[in-house]
Amino acid sequence: MQISENPKPIPADIREKLENYRTQLLSAGFFEPTRHHSADWHWYFYRPDTDLTAFAVNLRGRDGWLEVTYGLASTAFTRMAGDENALAFYGLSDPDITLRENFLVCDDSDAETLAAQIAGFFSRYRGTEKDALLDLAKEKRKQPTLQMEHILAFLNYLRDLPGTDKVKRKTLITIFVNSVYLYDDYFTIIFNAGNATLRAENIPRKSIENSLKQAVNKTSSGSGAVNCIPPKRRAIQSDGSSFWYGVYDEGGPFISL
Repeated sequence: MQISENPKPIPADIREKLENYRTQLLSAGFFEPTRHHSADWHWYFYRPDTDLTAFAVNLRGRDGWLEVTYGLASTAFTRMAGDENALAFYGLSDPDITLRENFLVCDDSDAETLAAQIAGFFSRYRGTEKDALLDLAKEKRKQPTLQMEHILAFLNYLRDLPGTDKVKRKTLITIFVNSVYLYDDYFTIIFNAGNATLRAENIPRKSIENSLKQAVNKTSSGSGAVNCIPPKRRAIQSDGSSFWYGVYDEGGPFISL
């Protein structure tokens, strides 16, 4: 595996997990692509199965956990002129795995569960030919992709992170906050709740202003964040990675919290 320079070094505990999985996969007959320049955080492994299929296990390091994508992929692309060595050179990216599963490894019990699931998957689908694989993938797309235990495991992990953790804050906003509407003296939060939404209405604006003032006092760059809230109706939304509010009719500033 060739590792490119990464401005953010991978944490020692996550690297240790990646190295342990790498050792296990190579011992099980998997290969690493020779020309795929993976980042520290994303490692690819593959093992040919039939003439036109291959098993794949991709590891992606996260802040605090490991995401594993595994499955069976069509390798028919290797029959195209110029791509005969594409599998050996570059491996299989996550979207290229035709029939795939995802799993988050947060602790040792998760690792044990994952090992059993991968072994069961390979035992079940070993020897599956390309056309049968494509049919299986079509059927799978009609079914839910996440199991309840996967969701609960992730939410439990998120719950245990400290409240100051930025990953936790951003993830909570991404998952649960649909939008926030800010008025003169109050604001309303709309939360995602399954197929519907929940509303927390008429929250006094002073409560968020006091929180902003506390944040301003802790940072030298946040001066004036409260004063730039205009006295007209505005909206606050999540962009998926941060919490911001915008001045829609005056082209004013967007402030990341």
